[in-house]
Amino acid sequence: MSNAARSMARSVGKQVGDAILRNVLGGLMKK
Repeated sequence: MSNAARSMARSVGKQVGDAILRNVLGGLMKK
């Protein structure tokens, strides 16, 4: 993979990870 593709994949993965963390934390807070 090229550096550009790798950095783009990393940023996308970080966004997805942040969204999942937010959903998990939100679900825990509601209980």
